[in-house]
Amino acid sequence: EVGKGTGLGLATVYGVVRQHGGFVTVNSLPGAGATFVMHFPLVGKPGRSPHREEIMLAPRLGSGETILFAEDDNEVRTLGAQVLRAAGYIVLEARDGGEALRLIEAEPGIALHLLDIAMPEMSGREVYKRLVRRRPGARALFFSGGAEDTAADSVAPGDGPEVLQKPVAHNRLLQKIRQALDTV
Repeated sequence: EVGKGTGLGLATVYGVVRQHGGFVTVNSLPGAGATFVMHFPLVGKPGRSPHREEIMLAPRLGSGETILFAEDDNEVRTLGAQVLRAAGYIVLEARDGGEALRLIEAEPGIALHLLDIAMPEMSGREVYKRLVRRRPGARALFFSGGAEDTAADSVAPGDGPEVLQKPVAHNRLLQKIRQALDTV
């Protein structure tokens, strides 16, 4: 259910498996549950992973910038906040869009807003719309857990912050944060 937190979710698992050239099968019987099997292609000689350079690059760390992290899934929010704090950022955590707006009002020094698109009370896109009315030029990144998130509000692609698909590798997240903070 939207707003209740989905963890990885079948849509995300399917997306990750497809990105690696695989597919997912399911076997389900009433009263017996379901079995999902992920199939990946065989790999011959060890080769260069298309994402290897991205994973191996150590992102430049934070220097005490304040980041608002709005995410309704407690586990995702807690882990994300730990990663950001370990990287040198000050992190304000919000459980939903309403709490995010209250923190934005209370803390004028937020350097970057990380907003989950699908949250209870108010979507990340609506939070962003209200944010830029108050603070034009405010920096943000969106998170999306699936295709339903991108349709949550009618904002054209390319209009607004970049959307990162969950799950996001820690190094990639830190690189995207640094890029957003360093962009003039």
